[in-house]
Amino acid sequence: MISRPELHIVSEEPAFSWTDSLVESLRSIEYLRGACGHCVLSPALALRLRYRAFSNASIAAALSHRRLMRAVEVARCIGSSERTESPVEQEFRNYWRGLNRLEEAVDCSHELTEQYIQEVNRTVLSRGPGIRGTKNPYRITERPGADSSSPACSLAVPHPPQISGMMRDLFQWWSSRTAKELPAPVAAAIFSYVFARIQPFNNGNRQTARLAATSALWLSGYYMNGWWSFAGHVFSPGDRFYEELVQSSQSSSEDLYELPDYTDWLDYFVGGLGASAREMSKLLERVDHKSCRSELAWTKLSRSEHQVLNRCLARKLSRDDDHTVISSRHLQIWFSLSYGAATTRLEEWLEQSFIVPAPSGIGGSERLYTIDPRWQDVITEASEMELPEEDLRSSVEDSLFGTCASL
Repeated sequence: MISRPELHIVSEEPAFSWTDSLVESLRSIEYLRGACGHCVLSPALALRLRYRAFSNASIAAALSHRRLMRAVEVARCIGSSERTESPVEQEFRNYWRGLNRLEEAVDCSHELTEQYIQEVNRTVLSRGPGIRGTKNPYRITERPGADSSSPACSLAVPHPPQISGMMRDLFQWWSSRTAKELPAPVAAAIFSYVFARIQPFNNGNRQTARLAATSALWLSGYYMNGWWSFAGHVFSPGDRFYEELVQSSQSSSEDLYELPDYTDWLDYFVGGLGASAREMSKLLERVDHKSCRSELAWTKLSRSEHQVLNRCLARKLSRDDDHTVISSRHLQIWFSLSYGAATTRLEEWLEQSFIVPAPSGIGGSERLYTIDPRWQDVITEASEMELPEEDLRSSVEDSLFGTCASL
């Protein structure tokens, strides 16, 4: 019986050089991490920064359709409670859901596991509200779905029977002492490289790889309060990602098991993180911290409550006059909840005074609620802020993990 070759990264030290640019990028990331840990922002500014980061990440994820969504389209898509949308809107909404799920994982110190990544793949491929807790199996086709024009099509990929073992090896490496001793951004970069090289799922590998890379960072302590927006730097230009893979491994299947040198990839991936960290640090330095005051009530809000405020901000930015009105239908769509679970959550929020009953005459027979007035003021203030946006337009031509939705 022929034994399966090992994926060398799990048994050997990953090969790369500590270049000056890599070290400088890591220094910039750590500086931002410290700043986010000690920076006091007003609730409105904190809310707007999170919306900015999530929007940019989701826009970059949906750029496989080669169409840059306008700001008002982004806001409408995120705040909508309707089930019908175009493929690009569905892909955008799914990615935002994936980021919400990742925030929940950060809160409970969840480990990056195979089951979690399989659930992420299920989320990004959802064609409806999605079912929480379900996971997708690994690829059963010889090649994942891909656009023939994508550089990924020239890559050798493992045969379906090999995928399970290779993924197990990858996650064992991620949990190993070798990986833990590396700076987290370096380990996350290597993890994303190997994951995308395996292409473990039939479809959705591109979006899943993005969320896997983000998960590796956030779950390693680099969540940065959800403020860090790095999509424009790390998730473009896309063709270079697969060009790096093509250059380091030829089209023969044996090359899947050769140990690559990650130096160029780290300079690209960690370099992008470093560039975005420097921009974010400058933005925080421009904030008048003397005018910012921490509000205890804001810090005590639950993760789901923060997420609802983010959605309501999206509705405000999309010029929805009823942007603070919510119902069980909104929670079912936004968080993939059943009707019963959505109703229970609304009742809990009502007891906690996060929401109040909507005025009579609104919504007909549907039971509606409005966000408490103090948080309505935060949403209004956040909507009036102007922040520098990342230039994602170049990503219309080049998105990080290829140019096809099914990859």
